[in-house]
Amino acid sequence: MNYKYIQRNKNHKISAYIREAYDALSNLDYFIEQQFEESELYQVFLEDLPPTDNLENKETLIWDICAIAGDFFNQTKSKNIRVQLMVVSTDKCRLFHMDHNTQRLLCTYSGPGTEWLDSDNINYDELGKGNNAKIVNDLSRINKAQEFDILTLKGKLFAPNYLGAVHRSPPITTSGVKRVLLKIDEC
Repeated sequence: MNYKYIQRNKNHKISAYIREAYDALSNLDYFIEQQFEESELYQVFLEDLPPTDNLENKETLIWDICAIAGDFFNQTKSKNIRVQLMVVSTDKCRLFHMDHNTQRLLCTYSGPGTEWLDSDNINYDELGKGNNAKIVNDLSRINKAQEFDILTLKGKLFAPNYLGAVHRSPPITTSGVKRVLLKIDEC
């Protein structure tokens, strides 16, 4: 299987922090090479995330990111990962596509989650041609991650001649919704 999907319950402390810090949130980007130190990642997020009146809610988000990043780091072969917390307000990746990487983990903390296709619902000949309606065989079978769920996608570089997971960002530009997205890549 070219993806792994884990459903999780919504964490109300994390949601409360995101609501409170929403307007002050900005993109954060960190590289971890060869050795994962949870306390170091915790410290950089503690310093770089916006302050709020409730430190416990902020720390709950940070510890969640640290746990997810640690698990992902341990399952990678390269032992090099890039951890990004992103505020997304565009349809940048609106077309279904396969990433040119080894693997990527996505967790949407706020807003609609990533969409992906099962391999039997893909017309691979249409990938890269700019038309989702031709890529997807059955539009009613598009998988959609929910807030807090974890989706790990294997990319083209996972193995020789590998068909990576086909996915896209949900369309949000016309809705005015922003997504708060954790993205972790194996580098």
